Amino acid sequence: MGRVDAALLHGTALPSPVFRAVMGVWLQTNPSAAKKQQCLSCHAPAVTIFPQHTDRIIEQVLSGKVTVEGISCAPATWSKNSPMIPRRSRPIN
Repeated sequence: MGRVDAALLHGTALPSPVFRAVMGVWLQTNPSAAKKQQCLSCHAPAVTIFPQHTDRIIEQVLSGKVTVEGISCAPATWSKNSPMIPRRSRPIN
């Protein structure tokens, strides 16, 4: 994680106590496996390639002992497929 990204909330969400609390409350709504994967896809994009690890990553977040690498802000913001930025602002590739 870069020095700038370490100070930003998106880049440090996985070990965040706030993220942990919100995830715990959200899990009480019994989301589907697809919704869980979608939720984590911004913060731990590995779940888009390895969806079988989604529940393990959620368990790590809830325990406060995250060992998986999360994402920093720059890659999430500049990904050409990111829903976080308008289509006209996405890089051309």
